[in-house]
Amino acid sequence: MKKHTDYRAYGYIFPSMISILLFTILPIIFTVFISFTNYNMYHVDVFETIGLKNYQTVLGGEIRSAFFSVLGWTLAFALLSTAGSYFVGMLLATLLNNPHMRESKIYRSILIIPWALPATIAILAWQGLLNEQYGGINTLLRMMHLPGMPWLTDVFWARFALIIVNVWLGYPYMMNVCLGGLQAISPTYYEAAKIDGASR
Repeated sequence: MKKHTDYRAYGYIFPSMISILLFTILPIIFTVFISFTNYNMYHVDVFETIGLKNYQTVLGGEIRSAFFSVLGWTLAFALLSTAGSYFVGMLLATLLNNPHMRESKIYRSILIIPWALPATIAILAWQGLLNEQYGGINTLLRMMHLPGMPWLTDVFWARFALIIVNVWLGYPYMMNVCLGGLQAISPTYYEAAKIDGASR
């Protein structure tokens, strides 16, 4: 039997593909292109190709140590934020997928709040919570007779706080993705596993 192709689907995804092309693919291509030129604040209108000179400056010049330090932190931030969001989201999705939890819809509504809030408002709220003098987190630590942390002034604790905030902002999405995958599993598989003596 010959399969029928519904070309209307291409019309539905066409706007999103155009936006991806304009706001993602073309900027990447342009960035790669200007990396081989002397384009900067002094050569905005008139610039020329200089080959691999920029890469030689970054990898073997004066800014080499600073570049690799920033690159290492960027990779660590991306890895820890992504992994943290996934594991927190998976853990919460597993708990919410429990059929015996009657209040799961209420908990889900509460846990999805970081995703519903605008990122700017959430970040400003975290900025207040992380304030060293009157922030809620340090106030709570002092109430527990623990020293307050320099969340916004010390390099290590500032990076640690960034990861915490990013995980808080990102876990609702991963929770919904994992919860959708768990709920898509047919109950017959659980029944068959139970009959076969599988553990939880």
